Amino acid sequence: MYDPAGSGMYDPAGDASYHITLLHGIGVTDSEGAIIPLARQPALVLFALILGAGAGGGPVTAERLLDLAWEESKRPSSLHALHQAISKLRKIFGPQVIRRLEQIDGYEFVLGKGIRVDWHDFCLLAQTAHGLDATDSRTAALMWADALSVWSPATLGKLPATIEMDRLRKSLIDAYLDALQQQTEVLLHIGDQSRIATSLPSIVREYSDRDRLRELLMIALYRCGRTAESIALYEELREERAQRHLQPSPGIQTAYQRILDNDPAMFQPALAPLTPADQAVHDSGQTDIHSTDTVRMANFLLVTDPHSRDAYSTPADRYCSIRVGLFVTETARLERENVMFASRCVRQAAAEMGISRFLELGTPPPNPWSLAKVADVACPGGGRIVSATADPYLVRHLRSRYGHQPGATYIQGTIRDFERLIQHPAVRDLLGLDLPPDEREPVLIIDEHDINSTSEAFDPHGIYSHLTDQLASGSRLGLTAVSTKGISKVARAELGKVYKGHPYPIAFRTQDEVAALVPDGMQVLPPGVIDTHRILGTSRDEFDHQWHQYSFCAQKP
Repeated sequence: MYDPAGSGMYDPAGDASYHITLLHGIGVTDSEGAIIPLARQPALVLFALILGAGAGGGPVTAERLLDLAWEESKRPSSLHALHQAISKLRKIFGPQVIRRLEQIDGYEFVLGKGIRVDWHDFCLLAQTAHGLDATDSRTAALMWADALSVWSPATLGKLPATIEMDRLRKSLIDAYLDALQQQTEVLLHIGDQSRIATSLPSIVREYSDRDRLRELLMIALYRCGRTAESIALYEELREERAQRHLQPSPGIQTAYQRILDNDPAMFQPALAPLTPADQAVHDSGQTDIHSTDTVRMANFLLVTDPHSRDAYSTPADRYCSIRVGLFVTETARLERENVMFASRCVRQAAAEMGISRFLELGTPPPNPWSLAKVADVACPGGGRIVSATADPYLVRHLRSRYGHQPGATYIQGTIRDFERLIQHPAVRDLLGLDLPPDEREPVLIIDEHDINSTSEAFDPHGIYSHLTDQLASGSRLGLTAVSTKGISKVARAELGKVYKGHPYPIAFRTQDEVAALVPDGMQVLPPGVIDTHRILGTSRDEFDHQWHQYSFCAQKP
């Protein structure tokens, strides 16, 4: 049912030139969000073109377009009116999007980069939510809410009252109600019956033939202690069906009887347990499962199994991470390159300069590239690493996970609070700041995530310069910073949604601005300040047209 495009051509991650809405009123906006005026008849033809062949799209004959887009009393006797509407649409989208198909005497709306449609967004989100239902119910609930948010079913009532459009409208409403039913089942599974009891009554009464939805609402009301309302909901249905010499479905009859019997299993069922990833966050002291953290979100791109404690994340983290991954497909690659570059810097510093002291900034949760493990391997004689992160709960988790590892220390710290960071005893000891300068050992400072949440208002260049000025000769600084280059408007919008209200949103930088972060007195090592994927040797031509990030490693003479 939730097939966003049978041809596999739907690409929501492309830089959308147009955003088409069909599910809450037909409309078109351009890449800047400006509304493109569309008269009623071309708008209806657009609706029919995109959905007239079914969920996955495809060719639509001219006759079917007429059957869908014109009321029977106003249906034109020739194709002239249809061709006029098509011509107006082609002026907006171009003939390469709205193709004429002579062999069937029809047209096809061709989806691809540059076109974003809310129906296909819904299908993509619904598919994803469906896949999470059984394995990560709390994240699934958030994804279902997102999928359903694109709908306003009442607006479908404004479509022409034709036999063919009525059939199409019913299939769309069925898709909406199917998704709503799955969301409701998930909400009951995680114990969120109050939301159901608030949002579902009007919908259940409007679509009275949906016995399963009514049954779920009855259960939710019963669990909220509103037994009388639950019983009344059933008796209302029974009376309505009796007038038509019908009965409610066996499922809702069974639920009704169990409510009458005060079945304890119906009132207090076994709820979905926290996933190990949720439990890990909870055990670290963070009890708000609705909280989000950018480092946790980024790490979930690397450790994607919520049944691993190393996936340390909340349902909200995972929802944001998965959603961004759907609409900004480069994110997983960028995060993987980030941690791989950091690992490379550690290995090279140990091999080339004999460095065995490492200060990690913006430390992520455990992942296959955790620098504590990399340093342990790269320094057979024993290395020391101090890993700093701004999240105190993550510090507790890392200590419980790796606290036994010799030479590894986890602290709360960030360059955005530089004085507190530099005065931490573990940092002062690692850098040798209480020793004469000529007795200090070289150190590698590797910034994995801090820089990407640190705007120029904090003067990161000045902080890095002040920090590295106190280091021994041969010390290094390595970092990766996300860029503005290659990021689509869709990506910027999606990331904006995730980081809305966050105190430290992503700090995008040009290549020159990344180069300007190099501390005074340090020399950039070959190959310079360039694309991370080129440093790693994983360069592919298509990466040049995607979202960029830049890395460098600099050394103190």
